[in-house]
Amino acid sequence: MNRQGGGRTPSTMAEATRGVQGAAGNAAMVQMLRSGEERRGGATGPSARTRPNADRRGSGRESAADSAARPVQRAPQGDRAQTFGQGGPLDGLDHAGNYYRFDFQHVKAKALRDVANVLVGISFPTQPGDVEQVTSWAKKPQRTSDVEVYSINIQGTIQAPIFNPGPPTQAPWSNRPLYVHAHASNEFFKIPVEVAPGTVKAVKVDGATFSRILRNHPGYREAARNTPGRDGLLMSCTAGHPMATAAADMAHDMHSAGSKRTWYAPSGMGVRFDPLTGRPDASGYGSGQSWDAQGNETPGGFVAYPPPRRGN
Repeated sequence: MNRQGGGRTPSTMAEATRGVQGAAGNAAMVQMLRSGEERRGGATGPSARTRPNADRRGSGRESAADSAARPVQRAPQGDRAQTFGQGGPLDGLDHAGNYYRFDFQHVKAKALRDVANVLVGISFPTQPGDVEQVTSWAKKPQRTSDVEVYSINIQGTIQAPIFNPGPPTQAPWSNRPLYVHAHASNEFFKIPVEVAPGTVKAVKVDGATFSRILRNHPGYREAARNTPGRDGLLMSCTAGHPMATAAADMAHDMHSAGSKRTWYAPSGMGVRFDPLTGRPDASGYGSGQSWDAQGNETPGGFVAYPPPRRGN
């Protein structure tokens, strides 16, 4: 997330969302993961929101022993299964684990436009402030994430985490990637769905379903036309963590459908800076460090999902 304010350090301006990481390593981060609001299968826990405009929601494996991959949990299919939504070929789970069926037109999204009003990405806002913050970030005249990124060291406590960015480095993706913003967890992307006429609710979908939703959304297709030959960036916290499946499944489905983009996702907590310190016309993006199940720390970075090589 982001925090506005001139003259503040990047750590005080940075707000972040979070997802799955190994339940080991930095004690504060472990507790943040364990107290995450989204858990597998729809179970819930206490909120991780600790200060105004901060939104560090998360979900993940609660112990190293729980690190083995398991399939996405769905409601049973049959006459006794209680389903919600307006019906359609897509399915997902709400915060409480209720099962929803819906169609492509029921998914709501927001265009991400640059300072010249060119559509460069798409956002699926499900948290308060998402629309204003992400669109402001995208519109900055100097959006440095087009060409550079930050590796961020997360310190502090659960109540007051501190985000310390290192010096910017060259981004691994091609100049000005196609941006896709959505809150994420280990298996799921969260999207806004009109579950009843006039009622929009956050629904979790797996990576393959998220891929289908993107390909069928007119805003995404316009952004794709505006970024030919460019890579794609999933602005989705820890979707690229080694123990996560969300970004990998999304990219695999994209490539199976013919996408030739290399997709990138943060391995740790994704952090947007808006504005950068001393640069009111600039915004930035980075990834916090992550941990594996044994507690080994890896600096913040991004995971690449290239298209498969085709044989001759």
